[in-house]
Amino acid sequence: MNQVQDFKNLLLQSIKHLQVLKTCLEEEERLLSQRDLEALEACTQRKQAALQQVHTDIDTRRDFLQAQGQEASEAGVQAWLADQDPKLAQALGKGWAQLVKLLSQVHQHNKQNGILVMRAQQQVGVLLNLVKNSQGGTPSSGKVYSAKGASRDVNNGRTLGSA
Repeated sequence: MNQVQDFKNLLLQSIKHLQVLKTCLEEEERLLSQRDLEALEACTQRKQAALQQVHTDIDTRRDFLQAQGQEASEAGVQAWLADQDPKLAQALGKGWAQLVKLLSQVHQHNKQNGILVMRAQQQVGVLLNLVKNSQGGTPSSGKVYSAKGASRDVNNGRTLGSA
């Protein structure tokens, strides 16, 4: 195969693997919101496998660019494309742009999932403090929210049993 076909195949494979990762992240977001831990564990395993494929694609693309005398970066891809036939470069450039856009979407989904995980950890922390306080532990200065949205101190002198 020639270099252009090799690069095209790399792009198609990378796009496919990023789409799989994006789907996993979308599923993970849904499962985090639903707090379905069993399904989340299976989803995480699929996400890890997809992430490994993406890393392999990055390594393969890096090796390809370095073999062409280019740096493994956006600038290296653009420089390599500039050396190709203009029609082929345009088509491959569209594929590259699709890959970059998809990568941005994957980053956004991952960021959103991180926020969901952080919120869940904060909620668990508040609940653990409530349990600790109700069992005679050292009170903390955490806050909880009432049904009307007003905040109040966790340490209000009542035990969990009397709340």
